[in-house]
Amino acid sequence: MKKAIPYAKEVLADNKSQRTFTGPDLLQIAFPLGGLGAGNICLNGYGGLQDFSIRNKPETSAVPDGHSTWDSAFALLHIKGKNSVTKLVEGPLPAEKIYNLGTKGQGYRQSGHEGLPRFERVAFRGEYPFGHVSLSDPGMPLKVDIVGFNPFIPLDDVNSGIPCAILEYTLHNRSKKKVEFEFSYHLSHLASGGAGDSENSRNTVLPGAGVFLHNTDDPNAETFGS
Repeated sequence: MKKAIPYAKEVLADNKSQRTFTGPDLLQIAFPLGGLGAGNICLNGYGGLQDFSIRNKPETSAVPDGHSTWDSAFALLHIKGKNSVTKLVEGPLPAEKIYNLGTKGQGYRQSGHEGLPRFERVAFRGEYPFGHVSLSDPGMPLKVDIVGFNPFIPLDDVNSGIPCAILEYTLHNRSKKKVEFEFSYHLSHLASGGAGDSENSRNTVLPGAGVFLHNTDDPNAETFGS
């Protein structure tokens, strides 16, 4: 895992006036991540991502019914050993998210990951451009802090418009023993010609840095970045 960015933590730690949201108050939180004018992805109150408004196509939780592939992302944490356990790195899914289909019909859902086990406790606090989610669970020896933020720099429109969303995961060992674990992150191919279009999608591994998602479409083609 990469070293945490001190600035993000310092801002959150020093701002004691930030409100903390828990329980039912988490339902309507959708914290925008992304450069100014470059689209956005929202960090919700329980630590997941929703509303992938990218490829020049706005998306909200109440989009019309449409049977197609949707973008999604989620993190998993697996604790090894005798009492092994695997959980989605998100807090409890609000019941309203399960039963409220918005304008979608026929019971159609879009990447809610409803059936996966989750952390039992969650709290959200933040103030743009930083959103902070704290996750804990009596059955997990590790506590997780998620910080989501944007390249937002006052008076710097160029760097503030970088098309990126930054997520920082920090794991804290609450026990007195060494904990062996595996952390994984799963993400749609956001550089494909469109959701569900994988014909021209490409992945390039960057040693020590991550994975570069791109496609082979011509920059002037209608499918490029659409």
